[in-house]
Amino acid sequence: MLIFAIGDTFSNIMGRKYGKKKWPHSNKTCIGTITGIILSFPFAYVFTNNLIIAAIGAISGMFAEAYSPVNDNFMIPLASFVSMSIIWII
Repeated sequence: MLIFAIGDTFSNIMGRKYGKKKWPHSNKTCIGTITGIILSFPFAYVFTNNLIIAAIGAISGMFAEAYSPVNDNFMIPLASFVSMSIIWII
């Protein structure tokens, strides 16, 4: 949930203020997504204590936000949880 709370909030702020370039086939900005990844990663790491799992969770959550055809409030936590769980199992 922290990936969603931090990443979604700050990606929105930075994307609206500084975002010019958008992802292909999306209305979300590159700078917003990158900001979300950078700021949500440390919070994911605190809870997982694993750099790879935290990075995968932050990246998948923010790209789910960028490309989700449905409400990103649902997709960010779901994408993060599923991807982090798969990596944890592997």
